[in-house]
Amino acid sequence: MGNGLFPLSIRTLFVVILIVPLLIVMGVSWTVVARQLSTRRHAESARQSSLTLDALLRARVDLYDEYIPSQAIVVARAYQVSPATLNSLLGVNVQSELVAARRTVDRLVVFGATGAYHTEYAQLTDLRRGIDHATASGNEVAAVFNQIGSKITDRWQATFNSLSRADESSDSPITKARLSALDSSFGALTSGLGEENLSGGGSLETLLTATATPAQVQSLIVSHEQFVTSTRSFPASLGPHASAAWISLTDGPIATRFDSYVQTGIAVGLGHLVPPFATNSTEIGEIGRVEVAWASSLTDVVLASSVDLRTATVDQANSATHALIVTYTLTSLLLVLALGAVRILSRQVRRPLDRIVAAATSVQEGELDIPTLDESGPRELALASAAFNEMASTLRAVQAQAIALSGADLDNPILRRQLPGRTGAALQTALNQLHYSVQAGEAEREALLERATRDSLTGLLNRGAALEALKLDLAAVRRSRGELNLTLFFIDLDGLKAINDSVGHDGGDIAIRAVADALRATTRASDVIARFGGDEFVVGWLGSPDSDVPEELAGRIAAHVAQSEIRTPEGAMALACSIGVAVSEPSDSSIETLIERADRALYGAKADGRGQIRWFGRTASAVLQA
Repeated sequence: MGNGLFPLSIRTLFVVILIVPLLIVMGVSWTVVARQLSTRRHAESARQSSLTLDALLRARVDLYDEYIPSQAIVVARAYQVSPATLNSLLGVNVQSELVAARRTVDRLVVFGATGAYHTEYAQLTDLRRGIDHATASGNEVAAVFNQIGSKITDRWQATFNSLSRADESSDSPITKARLSALDSSFGALTSGLGEENLSGGGSLETLLTATATPAQVQSLIVSHEQFVTSTRSFPASLGPHASAAWISLTDGPIATRFDSYVQTGIAVGLGHLVPPFATNSTEIGEIGRVEVAWASSLTDVVLASSVDLRTATVDQANSATHALIVTYTLTSLLLVLALGAVRILSRQVRRPLDRIVAAATSVQEGELDIPTLDESGPRELALASAAFNEMASTLRAVQAQAIALSGADLDNPILRRQLPGRTGAALQTALNQLHYSVQAGEAEREALLERATRDSLTGLLNRGAALEALKLDLAAVRRSRGELNLTLFFIDLDGLKAINDSVGHDGGDIAIRAVADALRATTRASDVIARFGGDEFVVGWLGSPDSDVPEELAGRIAAHVAQSEIRTPEGAMALACSIGVAVSEPSDSSIETLIERADRALYGAKADGRGQIRWFGRTASAVLQA
């Protein structure tokens, strides 16, 4: 009973002291860490997106800074107001403001050659020339700047939407509230700017100083309603920075003056009033100053909302980081405690037993190259270690011989070594039988391969093997892209019937073997040489299209065959052969096409008499004769 319970108690101790706590710690830690890492990534992403939104907004502000003096100059010209008077009305040097604003816009990356708005920048450049040459109207100025501003607004909204979707899973209510406030602030900005920049190219000054179109009147009314709706409830959700900026705007005189202009513009547009400032240049200048201050204040609210969002994301990231630190600390502490428990347990359990278990596990996993176990210690463990060492040594030897046999390396010296130990002696007979079986199988395979690919009379490739080899050569020709071609020699022994009639079929076999010997003697080892059937042979020569070797080879084959002879009752009979030669063409898609051309050339050679060589496609005058 003691022997049966002892392993169970060790297993129980490991489960209780190490595995269970580690599983619990890892499960809890992984959940907390994954969640906090995700929170921190979302917070950092939101911060970066907020900076991108600020950059887009500032680009719009810089564009607006150029729009105000541009429109002021065009309107002043329309009312024949001199530059000096315009400067006095607005309290600034309008031309200098315009130059400075243009320089700022020119430095914006989005308007560069590779920027997102380089096409719009080209339109802006054309408009600038119209302003400088007094050919641009106020409507044209408003239309171009509104178009570019709308595209920046769309880009801002798309970036915000992407940020909002990415942060949907955020568990921070403050971050979500700041996102909502930023969206509402930007909505207030776009509708507020819409009150002064009307559709169709008009502006608030248009209604206050001249007759506006119905579309412009409708644009003002809609923009005003949107602004009132968007700002009715959102101030309560603003963060501290945005709330301060909003209070500064609403409590100041700018909001009151601008709203007064808007209400007056609506009344004018609806026909309740005539344009009140058509001839009041001083008031027109004041309208421009109020519009600039209005747009700047609304922009400050959006930028302050962005600051609030970044503050919330920093707090969220810091909170996640703190939670990660606490999680890592607790996990490390628990791991240290678990390792301490393992160390105590290792002192209580016999270390030799651990080494045997580890070695047995390695063997079970297929790892036989393990250190030799120490055979000292208690007698039982020493005997177990010695038995294990002998078994491991035998298994390594069996593995080595099995690898040699699987690779058909039958001459490997390791196959002649005796397996060590008593286990090896028991396995040696089986391995020897396997060795003999592999040897017999390898010999039979080689014999079968020889019979399948070789002609039994000549030892050359047979027809099937030749076709496969020639197909590979033709494939190499196609891959070479004109650097190689395949020359095919179709060879026929002349007068085989006369030989058979004179000395019998044995003499014919001798003549056929003589032709085979001649082909082996005149060709390269890499050339395809085959008996194609009966007294027909083929030779495939793969080489450069510019080589003279095929010409010489045809002559050598014919000459070598002509030097052979066989004995007949009437005396020695000289042999001769006819050769048809064809060269591969780029259009050849199969080896059979090339063989057919060589066969036709052979037919021509046979028609000319014994020992002739005919090249397919050449005229009779170009035919070589052996």
